[in-house]
Amino acid sequence: MFLPRLTDCAIIILTSIAITRSEDQSEYDPCCSFPCQNFGICNRIGFTQRYHCDCYGTGFYGDNCETATWRKWIYETLRPSPFTVQYLTTHFKLFWKVVNNVSFLHEWVMRVILKIRVTTPPWPEAHNTAADYTTFHGYHNKSYYSLTLPAVPKNCPTPMGVAGPAKLPDIEELVEKVFRRTQFKPCPRGTAFITPTYGQHFTHQGFKTVMSDRRTTWGTQTVDLSHVYGKTESDERALRLLKGGKMKMQIINGEEYPPHEDHCPGIKMNYPPIVRKEFRFALGHPFFAMLPALLYWSTFWLREHNRVADIMAEEHPHWDDERIFQTTKLIILGETMKVTVETYVQHVSGMHLQLTYQPELLHDSSHPWSSNRIHVEFNTIYHWHSMVPDYLHIGDKNYTLNETYFNMKPLLDHGMKTFTESASNQLAGRGAGGRNMAPALLNVARDALRWNRQVRLQSFNRYRQYARMSPYKSFEELTGESKLARVLSDLYGGDIDAVELYVGMLVEQRYRSKMFGITLIEVIASYSLRSVYANAIGSPQYWRESTFGGEVGFDIVKSATMEGIACRVIKGCPKLRFQIPEKITEARDRMQYDDIDDGAGTSSPQRDEL
Repeated sequence: MFLPRLTDCAIIILTSIAITRSEDQSEYDPCCSFPCQNFGICNRIGFTQRYHCDCYGTGFYGDNCETATWRKWIYETLRPSPFTVQYLTTHFKLFWKVVNNVSFLHEWVMRVILKIRVTTPPWPEAHNTAADYTTFHGYHNKSYYSLTLPAVPKNCPTPMGVAGPAKLPDIEELVEKVFRRTQFKPCPRGTAFITPTYGQHFTHQGFKTVMSDRRTTWGTQTVDLSHVYGKTESDERALRLLKGGKMKMQIINGEEYPPHEDHCPGIKMNYPPIVRKEFRFALGHPFFAMLPALLYWSTFWLREHNRVADIMAEEHPHWDDERIFQTTKLIILGETMKVTVETYVQHVSGMHLQLTYQPELLHDSSHPWSSNRIHVEFNTIYHWHSMVPDYLHIGDKNYTLNETYFNMKPLLDHGMKTFTESASNQLAGRGAGGRNMAPALLNVARDALRWNRQVRLQSFNRYRQYARMSPYKSFEELTGESKLARVLSDLYGGDIDAVELYVGMLVEQRYRSKMFGITLIEVIASYSLRSVYANAIGSPQYWRESTFGGEVGFDIVKSATMEGIACRVIKGCPKLRFQIPEKITEARDRMQYDDIDDGAGTSSPQRDEL
């Protein structure tokens, strides 16, 4: 009789423990409130409400990583804030003109900028989409995207941890109220439409999400020129002429364009049935067949490849096709890096300092070449589709956005020269402030928001703190106006800390002479320069004459300019430019963000400058 009673007691005790433990598990993770300051890593202790902050490498210590070491305190005290850096580099034009023309001063400034930018966030990245915790599998398997900040813990009271409502705003309502364009608002900086098309073509060399599993990418996570040369070696061979180191091309209306699909067996494209056979091009990246602007850039670089291949063949008559091709490919990669930094990134930065692609400035450092990983955050905030106008004005004709999908006639009918000049003279849309995305592109915003939520990105304010900026205290401070602020407050339950990364980045008020708000500019600067300077082409082992076929090839790379290449590969030498100087006026530069009456009443003036 005694043993059964003991057994019954044991069962009761064990059941009680199990119930208690189950109840503990149902309580939310204490890390949901992000108690670890200065981005220490929070770890829950068992099933309790206790946690431990891992402060290693942060420069802080204490139970919540709240106290700076003397070395960290001195460093942070002396290091200029993002606002100071932005102010200094966008003012004092005469001073920067002197710096740009004194080589040792310019190189010193560039070296400082690069050593800060390309090492933020730190690498190798510990967080990725493989798991909510650090794994070797996630590090070793580069098909997973990286995360700058760890995902919000599961089973938190709210999607942002403890901030905001228990449920995020309905995506459809959010997109309609915050992103939909009611009237086209041009970029106050006079940015040309060709600028976002270049950004799209450049970033899609690294942004290659596997749609069946959004955590993963099918790419190499670096700039690989796949839009020209294909995804695999077999793709590359199918696209090559296999003679003189050249790529296959075809003649349309007297101009060279990428080859026809039938001429490249093995290349898999994704054309819908409505695309006529004669307009089915074989491209390295299937996405580049979707829009005429992307076909434009594929054609641009294919022509440059064949031009350079001719130079290499003449310079090295003893080389076979394979060597000419491989060396030319390296030259095109080098040219891409140089014009991207010195023209595209230069325009986006808005700085008076002339940015230069000089990887040798990092050759004396421990810079980890060829270690790039694409961050989900980078991919997310690069959806700048609010910069796309309602139509493309090419030559003497307007094309709606819907008319351009898988339709290459805007490029083929008018030619490369007209397309270049038209896209260089048409204003892009305003990127900051929200409410400026064409209805035809709203699915882009919907998709970005779904992805944000799927990987449980932290809030916009958390990323501001990561970028060394104070979190916004109100929606008015974020947007610089009252109408949109009221809309956002209603959607996010009045809690500014609940605003999602993608939303915050695109509704933030424009900062001074920039295209976007200061948070996006600060965050994107490191990601962009990382993508460029992590490429092995700039390493000490590659950045040398022998890599590029000698002095002639190396000079092609080091002297490359966007306008120069356009002049050489497009008949008529059109002027390719990312900014339209004559379009900038004081009225447009101070254009109000809340200039559309949404029936909410009179709003306060937009604060365009801080």
